[in-house]
Amino acid sequence: MNYRNFKNLNDLLIYQANQYKDKKAYIFLADGEKDEKILTYHDLLKYTNSLASLLLEYCKNNDRILLFLPPSLEYIISFYGCLMAGLIPVPLYPPETRSHSRLLNVIKDSGAKIAITDKTTKIRYEKKEKIDNNDETEKLLSTIKLIDIDLNNLINNTFVYKSIKAEDIAFLQYTSGSTSQPKGVMVTHENLIENSYLIKKYFNHNDTECKVSWLPPYHDMGLIGDIIQTLFAGMTMVFMTPMSFLKKPIRWLKAITNYSYIGEIISGAPNFAYDWCCKLTDDSILNELNLSKWRIAYNGSEPVKYSTITNFIEKFSKCGFKAEAMCPVYGLAENTLMVTPPDFKNKTFVIMVDRNKFKQGKIEVINDSDKNFNSMPCIGCGPIVGEIEVKIVDINNNTICKEGELGEIWLAGKSVTKGYWNKNMETEKTFKAYLKENTEKNYLRTGDAGFIYKGQLFIAGRIKEMIIIHGENYYPQDIEEYVEKASDQIKSGCGAAIGINIDDEEKLIIIYELKKRQYVESEIKNIKNSISKILFHTFGFTPYDIVFIQPSTFPKTSSGKLQRNYCKELYINKKLETIIITEEINI
Repeated sequence: MNYRNFKNLNDLLIYQANQYKDKKAYIFLADGEKDEKILTYHDLLKYTNSLASLLLEYCKNNDRILLFLPPSLEYIISFYGCLMAGLIPVPLYPPETRSHSRLLNVIKDSGAKIAITDKTTKIRYEKKEKIDNNDETEKLLSTIKLIDIDLNNLINNTFVYKSIKAEDIAFLQYTSGSTSQPKGVMVTHENLIENSYLIKKYFNHNDTECKVSWLPPYHDMGLIGDIIQTLFAGMTMVFMTPMSFLKKPIRWLKAITNYSYIGEIISGAPNFAYDWCCKLTDDSILNELNLSKWRIAYNGSEPVKYSTITNFIEKFSKCGFKAEAMCPVYGLAENTLMVTPPDFKNKTFVIMVDRNKFKQGKIEVINDSDKNFNSMPCIGCGPIVGEIEVKIVDINNNTICKEGELGEIWLAGKSVTKGYWNKNMETEKTFKAYLKENTEKNYLRTGDAGFIYKGQLFIAGRIKEMIIIHGENYYPQDIEEYVEKASDQIKSGCGAAIGINIDDEEKLIIIYELKKRQYVESEIKNIKNSISKILFHTFGFTPYDIVFIQPSTFPKTSSGKLQRNYCKELYINKKLETIIITEEINI
């Protein structure tokens, strides 16, 4: 069966429900471990149709519907139910204190007037309990009608199927964004079918395999890569909430172990999750894990670190984890999701490049035998596939870069989405780029710098986050890697290197969380000295300023990405929550 021939996801859902019937589609671990909630393919279609019928009592075609739900079976049914009704879901999460500004922006931008929620959130809302101290948020939320999804009330509703066109918008994927201003990517049914087909094809998925996930369903990697791909390939998916994983990372690895009886496991996450597993999994419990059936451990959504890969493989090879299972990948919401898939030929494709040449935008590969202090590892994020056109472009003149040059990654193909909802200028700037040699063809500007080597795509970093010091280019993650080595008091993955223009010269600012809220002055001085020392020995410069902030205050997106540009705004406006520094007590 060529699933690429389906015109929309609804037709695919109906087909798969009839094909697999009582097969388990989704298994939700409510406690992250053993409390199973099960949804078969047959029940998925039944509940989806019933919810679609209910929604059409309140909504008209193409209305935007907010999903105010925690990760659950109800979340999945709500998403598919909106699609079946010809509505446009906006994947979100229950309103809470940490998210009010982003939530406010999404509600305003989408123009949604209805939200699907669960009983707990609805009761809280109806009691008019304060979500935060922002009156504007409260006022806006009061205009939203909440529909409580209760599976017990979805059984008897009947539904008349509506025809959905391939070019119709399936849903709005609000980007994480590096600031508090998210943009709604318009993902069509054609985009979903095309990209899901490519994922299935290049990941070699089949219906005997099992997905295991803790990724947020409101993020493209969790929604498209896990939830929708499960339906597309006819697999079974076992999932838990992101909080279940963050509290006890071992739960992810135990789920992979416990559900390997279903078949080979496909499971992935951003780079930080693999670091998290290494740090918080005690060696004494490794014998409880069996990761031998973990076929693909894809690593994406943020820069992939060589040290992360090697540390994870070294630690969990004792549990049967195979080095070739680790697969860096690359994707973004504006291209639906996947750009480059796992490389089953080279697997983790690592090359060493000359650091000095790299700073100048040139790529010079160093042979293994020539590794030295000036070499740095680069990770290949998968091969270029035929269906997605990838160009490396010199944005100074919109020409294709020569081999061995860094440039911006541009994309074209059926996976490229329609643009940003209600943002014509941003859509024009991002989705309508063209090469100097061919002004008739449009490309998607990813905003990511990279290069191609032997058919592999390598990601250098975000262009807007590049730091220029003494005329040379540095990507923040390269500097951050060494900052985190300077002291055991620095919280890994919870800080950033940023560039600020001061007196017409870019200065390096280091902003990081420390592990405690309060330190004596001499401790802070020692940590700062250690950072300056390691950066000087590695790069030949020291920071203009080093700021330490309170634990859990560094701004991150809903999916855990660092908001470096937003952090820069906080620094400039002096709104960072710095740690408390006390004087030494001499006895």
